[in-house]
Amino acid sequence: MATATLVDESKNAYLAANKLHLDEQTATAIDSYGSPGWSPYTELKPLLTPEQLAARTKVLDALKAYADGLAGLTETKDRDKKLQNASSSAGSNLASLSAAGGPALQNLFPGTTEASGAITAIAGLAELLINGREKKALAKTTADMDPTIQVLCTLIASDAKTLQTAADRDYKGPIQNLDEFLEHHPGADPVARRLVVGRMISLAQQQRLNDEMLAKLQLAVSALGQAHKALADAAAGKDPETIKQKLRELISLGTELGAYYTSLQAAASS
Repeated sequence: MATATLVDESKNAYLAANKLHLDEQTATAIDSYGSPGWSPYTELKPLLTPEQLAARTKVLDALKAYADGLAGLTETKDRDKKLQNASSSAGSNLASLSAAGGPALQNLFPGTTEASGAITAIAGLAELLINGREKKALAKTTADMDPTIQVLCTLIASDAKTLQTAADRDYKGPIQNLDEFLEHHPGADPVARRLVVGRMISLAQQQRLNDEMLAKLQLAVSALGQAHKALADAAAGKDPETIKQKLRELISLGTELGAYYTSLQAAASS
């Protein structure tokens, strides 16, 4: 449940950032009405294409299935069949990413600088999820998988930073255009000027929300990697209380990201 909470809210963060960005694209299209070549059929440019969003969902779902599997390793009874099926399904979806190869992964995650390392990590986690793991092997599983989990968390965290930079560029252009309009039309109708200034403020607010959402996602996923390392160390020491503490920290990370996501939803719709 700990990592599952964080993973679910991470997916929500991507969806929220994508929606904010599409809202900005729509507003920009409205502002440019009447310009040469303007058309209501012009395709909007999302922050993430459906394929890119699906790729991130596959990675996050695989991390969630892996966490569920770790929870199963701490129980005395055999894993539930439903858990096995969910794990295998997430593994198969993830395997499709590694099968696509480095160039395809580079297109799905434009900020990836180590595509080959990410492919290896994705394939390793996919194999574990499909084939399962030895019962009561928490210490071995977390130790063996920690390098893989670290690579995937780094992939998602650096990707969030790349998306943040790309979104900033997209927001700054329309804001600058509106500012230049006011500068070149000092005698514009006061009501029109007020509307333009209001649009600039609205876009700047959306940019800030988008920045904070992606920055929060970046920090949360980085913390997930650190928490997994701490969990692996705790499992190696076979200290039940330390393990429970690390799991509680993961729950806290997910809850915090979820609360922040909810607050941004409210701010964006107000």
